[in-house]
Amino acid sequence: MKKIIPVFLLAAGTVASAAVPRVSNVTMTQYGKCRIGYTLSEAPGIVTFDILTNGVSIGAQNLTNAVGDVNRLVQPGTRAIQWNASEVWPGHKFRTPCVTAKVTVWPTNAPPDWLAVDLTKADCPVTYYASEAALPWGSIGGNQKYKGDVMLMRKIPASHVLSFMGSPETESYHQTDGRETRRMCTLTNDFYIGIYPLTFRQYYLLNEGPTTTESRFLPVWNQAYNMLRYHAKNTETTPRPVDFPKTSRAFIGSSSAIKAWRDRTGLVLDLPTSAQWEYACRAGTDTSLYNGGHTWANLTAICSPNNHNYEVGQYAANSWQLYDMIGNVYEWCLDCYEAGISSDAVTDPQGPVEGSRFYRKLRGGYTPTDNMRVAFVASEHDRVQRTDIGFRLCITLP
Repeated sequence: MKKIIPVFLLAAGTVASAAVPRVSNVTMTQYGKCRIGYTLSEAPGIVTFDILTNGVSIGAQNLTNAVGDVNRLVQPGTRAIQWNASEVWPGHKFRTPCVTAKVTVWPTNAPPDWLAVDLTKADCPVTYYASEAALPWGSIGGNQKYKGDVMLMRKIPASHVLSFMGSPETESYHQTDGRETRRMCTLTNDFYIGIYPLTFRQYYLLNEGPTTTESRFLPVWNQAYNMLRYHAKNTETTPRPVDFPKTSRAFIGSSSAIKAWRDRTGLVLDLPTSAQWEYACRAGTDTSLYNGGHTWANLTAICSPNNHNYEVGQYAANSWQLYDMIGNVYEWCLDCYEAGISSDAVTDPQGPVEGSRFYRKLRGGYTPTDNMRVAFVASEHDRVQRTDIGFRLCITLP
């Protein structure tokens, strides 16, 4: 069991350390197998690096074989990075001071854009990257590594950004019962979210470890909300949290799937709120489709009732490189379902604590036309298991 490091990805309400990590004393041996040394002080931080020639980066794609105290959370002290230049950047000569190393430390509350969990290793190592080019498994498009062996998450720049939720009454197929009421929304924190709904292979790697033979890249289904967050046994007698649902947003049951995945990865994983899901889906747009356009052709092809479970990533991502936000399976969100929503501006909305308390919001989904919009909200009882309901994981930053 991996210990959750308390300085990073803290649970809601925890105050992060005020100390800011600092890098100094950067050195580099300049030959084929380079060693970059540095000192990290003041606080733990996430370390990345670059190699510059005359002040210009050689490109993150030439640094993907680096090992050591890099691309991960590093504790203060004297640290080192090993980079085999002759392997990925052959034929280049090092002339001091033309070639220099640049080491960057990211505070734990402002990490790099990409978080990756290698599910093929028993300890599920977590690494971080500043760009897609820096990913050691290659670029995302068409790469099955990120559909199975690696759970890749994108940081969503949401902190204190004012945006719209819901849809205008003039939008085609706008729901008139108030579930899509147009309102301004502010999220307090950035967050990571999976680029895909969790797949069967990722699910079994998280549960069984590297020995699993599961190979499907379809979204995992038949997982009730109750099973994910409260109790692995999904029965009518399964206890819910005390004072349900008021405490249920923070409560994670000791036998739940998410509790087990937190223990394995050391990350405070959870489902996204409906507001987080919609903000991530829109990716800065304010139109009915996640890509900012009004063409239905691709979505119609993947959203027919007879084709609601398919390999993830078959169609274009939004501009934040999130796939299948519309189409494929519905996705569980943290919130209780609500209709008749007020048009008042909100901050970090999480749904009601009374009323439809056993019904949780579903976003995305495959039903053609009316449900294929960013603003559409469905719901289901938290103990229901269906073949058209999946989920993607989220981490809210402190």
